[in-house]
Amino acid sequence: MLRAYLVSAFHPRPRDILMIGLGSGSWLQVLANDPDVEHLTVVEINPGFVEAARRAPVVASALDNPKVELLIDDGRRYLGRTSRRFDVIVENTIVYWRSYASMLLSREMMDLSRRHLKLGGALYYNTTMSTAAQKTGATVFPHALRYQNMLIASDGPIAIDRARFERKLDAWRIDGRPVLPAGSSAAQLDLLKEQDWRGGPTWEGRESILLRTQDDPIITDDNMATEWWAFGTYP
Repeated sequence: MLRAYLVSAFHPRPRDILMIGLGSGSWLQVLANDPDVEHLTVVEINPGFVEAARRAPVVASALDNPKVELLIDDGRRYLGRTSRRFDVIVENTIVYWRSYASMLLSREMMDLSRRHLKLGGALYYNTTMSTAAQKTGATVFPHALRYQNMLIASDGPIAIDRARFERKLDAWRIDGRPVLPAGSSAAQLDLLKEQDWRGGPTWEGRESILLRTQDDPIITDDNMATEWWAFGTYP
């Protein structure tokens, strides 16, 4: 869940967020309770996820948060029809080798998302550790930063503000309860560590990503690279 809170570290004031995919509702609960967020649009293709979230007490209140606008639609179709722009577009994408993953991970989708970002905005999506997905985002956008399996991509420089992140996390409340354990602070917990849960580097810049992935394809609507050649094996 730390990945959802990270939005507050790389964007100074994410007033307007688009989240493509509701999932379990956990990311919605976190982002809806960010005090800087004024409007959070969620596009979910499957109404069954909404009903499942309503039955889960830990996330159900997010669906009734006045900041939240919930739309049943295809995320890519929605972007093709709307003229709205957002501070952050969040995609906690399904594993890269699943059917239709290319619809969210392709160069064409990146270009479409890019056109709906405000000045200084960022696309924040789950690569599920696909090197091709990381390369695609780092190629489309001039600025990119990987955090664990997430990629932050933007037309402008990406700065991680640890002090702002820790200050906001200390004050963060969900359903009136603090998100951090009693008696602890974000600074004490040192949440933005240099090593991830597998011992590898948590952070990686754009140049390093492009160098590491130079032999991988760029995902397009036509090649559907991660769906046809799973687990990083390409012809």
